[in-house]
Amino acid sequence: FHHYPAGLQPKAAHLLMSLLPGETIMDPFVGGGTSLVEGMRSGKRAYGSDLSPLAVYVSTYHTWRPDDAHTSALLRLADHVEASRGLYCANQTSFKQQLAAIRSAIRDFEDKHISGTTTPTSTST
Repeated sequence: FHHYPAGLQPKAAHLLMSLLPGETIMDPFVGGGTSLVEGMRSGKRAYGSDLSPLAVYVSTYHTWRPDDAHTSALLRLADHVEASRGLYCANQTSFKQQLAAIRSAIRDFEDKHISGTTTPTSTST
């Protein structure tokens, strides 16, 4: 993952979250989003902004979490791959072929079960 220059260390951000009162934090210089991630981990609503488009991009993707529908679909996909793993390993002669077979199973599963995939939305404004 992108390491933002002069970024806040996660341990320091975690300590700051324990010291800050309230349930909401606002970081006006969000950078890589460490304060947002630690705020979310501590149960706070976390908002951030930055003049740098790179910082907004990095912090947005650093803090994105799938909604319940996508989480359920991903869990079903994991179950499908796990259940099919023995079949692929037994019938394929090389690791690359095994990976190709698993990728194919994932694509087939996505086509049948995952629709309306959305791009992560920004927590940084």
